[in-house]
Amino acid sequence: MVENDIWKNPYGEDYVIGFSPEANFSESGKVEYVFSSDYVFSNLNIRQMEFDADDGSGYVTVGNSSRIIAIYTTDGIKELRLRLTLDSGEQLVSHSYIVTAAELYRPSSTNVIALDEKWEQSVSYNGATVTAGISVKCAPGHSSIEKPYILVEGFDPWRLMSLTQSGISSGRGKEGFTGISDVYKWLSQYFTQNYDFIYIDWYDSEADIRANAKLLEEIIKNIND
Repeated sequence: MVENDIWKNPYGEDYVIGFSPEANFSESGKVEYVFSSDYVFSNLNIRQMEFDADDGSGYVTVGNSSRIIAIYTTDGIKELRLRLTLDSGEQLVSHSYIVTAAELYRPSSTNVIALDEKWEQSVSYNGATVTAGISVKCAPGHSSIEKPYILVEGFDPWRLMSLTQSGISSGRGKEGFTGISDVYKWLSQYFTQNYDFIYIDWYDSEADIRANAKLLEEIIKNIND
């Protein structure tokens, strides 16, 4: 745009910044944040970068390959802040979050129970073999499964990606909730209703969902037998 023979930019200009942790969920109260220039993309001249992990330490200056270890004493949503200081002196702040649930995963003598049955079961489907672990806690007075209440492990998306020095790699394994003991605190109230609890733990939650569904069918057949 030209005004009085002087060109003026007709567009408004502003800054846009953003950041995010590799995963927004942690089963530990101890979280390590790693900053690498390989994952910083910018067209700004940044003089200083600071990070606040919401652990009470406030802003800490970070740079290439910096590692910040945050210790969270309580579970819940933690607000993460990244503050950039430009060469011009302007400061820009971006917000993100992480959820910690250390208490949920912390072993204790109060939620470890003796199982009545435990076994593994596998099935082959469309060229793939999948396996699950099955654990059973019968209701008081039941010597075997009479009134089944089946809990099936869901999908754990925060486990499927892990940031490494070489980039992004997938992670698998027997992780997360693996049996009745892990969810006992929520189930104990139902034992008085004579339910026999059966927990099914997929050993590979990334497998073809049709294969795990077929395995579930076979497990249910086995329970009914």
